[in-house]
Amino acid sequence: MEDSSLRRLGGTASIALGASYLLVGATILMDPLRSVTTLQAFWTTFVETPWFRLTTHMLFALGALCGIAAVPGISSLVRRGNEGWVRWSMSVGTMGFAVTAVSKFREFSVEPLIAQRYVEGTDITRAVITSTPQIGLDPYGFFRYGAIGAWIFVINLVAHREGAWPKALAYLGLAGSVLYWLVPIGNLFGIQIAMVIEAAVALIGGVIIGPVWFIWAGRVVRNSAASDASRET
Repeated sequence: MEDSSLRRLGGTASIALGASYLLVGATILMDPLRSVTTLQAFWTTFVETPWFRLTTHMLFALGALCGIAAVPGISSLVRRGNEGWVRWSMSVGTMGFAVTAVSKFREFSVEPLIAQRYVEGTDITRAVITSTPQIGLDPYGFFRYGAIGAWIFVINLVAHREGAWPKALAYLGLAGSVLYWLVPIGNLFGIQIAMVIEAAVALIGGVIIGPVWFIWAGRVVRNSAASDASRET
């Protein structure tokens, strides 16, 4: 009964996470900040239309909280017989979603304050704000991308080997994990295309692979929970 409850929660949370990625993709595409190239233009545009970016932060944060619930539920399908790697990947995946949630809640709170200082400040204040990059909690993306990607890679690799869910779902997850890893690798080695890669992850992974995989995996997990519950009765 405990496993059924865990899977029901994890499956529902995974579907909600996938839906949040769809909404994030929509808000990013509509956000006028997507086309700015300087910090001066960023803060000016943010002051004029802050809600797309703030909505994106909140959706990411709430989605990450769903991810924390999804990790153990999805992982439970492949944990038996693979306890070591699956438990490790669960830990790093949970950390990745936790860092994402804290980071996005922080940005949701801090960026309007900085924008207010920019609008109300003197030329010197504005110069300081625009000359100081905003460094997040995970500047290279080791946790937000690398850790979550590691969890997705491990469970899909094990699921493919064990036949725990459809092969197409496993292949989709493996492709998504590679996209996640490209971001911290590019940032760590200072590759100039790192920002382009991150944008591609946000659009391809966030609008296509991410929602499809999490919603599909959530349905698989919920069906498994329903089967377990029927056997117990």
